[in-house]
Parts: sequence; C-alpha cells; structure tokens
Amino acid sequence: MLCEDLDLSIIIPAYNVEIYIRQCLDSVLRQSIENYEIILVNDGSTDTTQKICEEYTSKYSCIKLINQENKGLGAARNTGLKHANGKYIGFVDSDDFIKENMFSAMLNLAKKKDLDLVICDVELFFEDTNIRKTIENDLKADFVYHTKNTLESFFTYNVKGFAWNKIYKRYLFDGIRYEEGKYYEDIYPMFSILTKVKTMEVIKEPLYLYRQRKNNITSGCTLKHVQDFNIAIEKVNREYKNEENFNEELLSCFNILYSSTSFDLYIRYKKFKTVDIYQDYSEVYYNVPKYTFREVICNKYADGRYKINYLLWKIRLLPILKKLRYKLK
Repeated sequence: MLCEDLDLSIIIPAYNVEIYIRQCLDSVLRQSIENYEIILVNDGSTDTTQKICEEYTSKYSCIKLINQENKGLGAARNTGLKHANGKYIGFVDSDDFIKENMFSAMLNLAKKKDLDLVICDVELFFEDTNIRKTIENDLKADFVYHTKNTLESFFTYNVKGFAWNKIYKRYLFDGIRYEEGKYYEDIYPMFSILTKVKTMEVIKEPLYLYRQRKNNITSGCTLKHVQDFNIAIEKVNREYKNEENFNEELLSCFNILYSSTSFDLYIRYKKFKTVDIYQDYSEVYYNVPKYTFREVICNKYADGRYKINYLLWKIRLLPILKKLRYKLK
C-alpha cells in the first residue's frame, strides 16, 4: 500500500510499559479500520518493552517500530509525527487502551463531513479498584464547531489539552510540535492547533480508556510539574493576545480555570502546608495573571466550580479543604 493511501497514522510512544503495552496494542489492532499504520516509538525503554514491540512488529505489517534513546513523551510524539503518512493523526499512550470502535467512529465521521478535528469523551480507569469515571466534553453532539468556537471551547475547559482522544488532519501539525523535556507538553500545542482548526465535532461516547496508576508522571507532584504547567499558561497568554479575534474576558476565563488546576498541583507539591504555600506563592506564580474577586465573579465564561476554587485560594482556604478531601479518600 502506498503511503499516500493511508487514512490514519496512530502514534504510540512507549517507555518501560512492559505490563501494559500488550493491552494497548491489542486494543488498537482490534479496530475495524483499513488503510492505517501504527507508529510505535520505543523511547529508550530499559525493561522488556522493546522486545514486546519487536514481537508485535514481526507479526503485524501495519506496525512501524522506531527505537530511540530516552527523550521523554513530547519528543517521542514528535518522532512519530516525523514518520507519519496518514491523512489523519491519532495518539494512544502506551499504558492506556481504547474501545474497539474508537478510531472507526472518529475516522468515519471525519471523512463524511471533511472535519479537521474529531474528539471523543474519555473514561478514567482506576486500575487499583476497577472503578471507571467518564470525563465528558461539555459540547453538543452532531454539531460542527468552527474556528471561533474551537478556541472558546479550549479556554472554557470543554476541550481538554490531551493529545489523545482526538484525530487531527495532518496539516494541523505543520509548524507545530510537542514541548520536549516538559510536563503538560500538550497544553500549548493544543492551543496552537485549535487556532488552525476550521471544523471540529465531538462524539459523546467515552471511547478512550485513560489508566490511572500510582507511578505515572501525573500522580507524583514536583516543583517542575507546577513550573511547566505555569509556563504553558504563560505561552497561551502571550500567543492569544496576537490573535485577530482576541477576547480579554475569554482569556481571563482560561487563566482562572487553568490556575485552579495549577493551584491543586502546587498544594500537593507543598504537602498541604498552608504557611509554606503562601510564603513562596509570589515567586512561583510571578508571571501568571491574577484577578480580583469582582473579575472572577463577573466572568461570564468561567464555570462556577473553578470560580469557587480560585476565590478559596485567594482567602487561603483552598489548601485546608484540599487536605481534608485527600484525607477522606
């Protein structure tokens, strides 16, 4: 099959996931689609991940394996993008898995309506308890969103910055790559992609299974997690202000919502010690925009939950309430 005939490239970065990679690959191989490729990027694994990847590559001609030294998730995705030939691009993280109709449903919709971007809902899978919880995109089904609405959806947290749970027309990545050597490497690129998206639609079904495990990169929290998250906020602020349809209140909504998430990371990093948290706050959040009570309350775009979190932070109650919440779990 010629490269130009490929409908979809599925990029799977893999690093030390020997106990998960088979389930991930099997779930992708069960998809009822044709004319696709799987680009498997082994990012310098030191366990048996590479051996398992080679086993699958020898059995399935649609899998292309690329081995590289360990460079991190963003760099592994970029390697996959460099080798992708599909008209559409999709991502699956190697410790996650997908439902058997995920890519067929998304690809069929994308081709039928010539969409730039298709998004599905996500199901959190807690491996310790087998509990599942759906993360829904609070957007209409069977409705085509256009450029102005796509950015609004991102700023109001209705479109999450996840690289996966989406398929993209390949042109959207022209000049755009994931942040390398950083956590939350997908927030700023997702914003950049959405400035280019002309048409987008959502499938209101949780087709992507996002595994929650104790030792993944989002469970522990360091100062670098907080700093990298805040850098992503700063970059979005800087770039959005240059957009033709710049909306100050919409940007404020983004900052309120994403700051609330950053506060949660920072509180966990500081182990809920309120005195330490507010002692170092000014230095850590130096470049992140800040808002008054009135600005937060009157913002017409921001969801009430995030407004409350932001205000609780300002009156120094959020760390105490977060501590009680985590203790009760």
